[in-house]
Amino acid sequence: MHNKKIRWTLLLSAALLAGCGKQIPKDVIHPDKMEDILYDYHLTTAMSGNISYDENYKKEALRNYVYRKHHVTKAEFDSSMVWYTRHTENLAKIYTNLGKRFREEKKDVKRLLAMRENKPSMSQPGDTCLLYTSPSPRDAHES
Repeated sequence: MHNKKIRWTLLLSAALLAGCGKQIPKDVIHPDKMEDILYDYHLTTAMSGNISYDENYKKEALRNYVYRKHHVTKAEFDSSMVWYTRHTENLAKIYTNLGKRFREEKKDVKRLLAMRENKPSMSQPGDTCLLYTSPSPRDAHES
């Protein structure tokens, strides 16, 4: 009887530990929301790259805009980032998704720029357009 209690206790403890290891604490920003925050955070960081040191307040304003937009405080963001950096598998998933989003965004921007300039954004399969330039008179003399 005593052995059964020990086995059940060990089994229950193992199940609880296994279940707890995968859960994200309530005070940590959920991965989907964290991905959206980091998307905007990195966009504003890139945008602020050309802001001079004299205007650092603009960089801070952009970061604060991201926090307000997503209804989080800087402290909540920072403490969540600490948790994610200690749980790198979760952070890696977020950044994998961010990479996909940024690549898609890049494609969309290229497409829009091509439309604005009335050019195809990419060549079509089987497209054999080659630029032909007639030789200049100078080229004829060199031959």
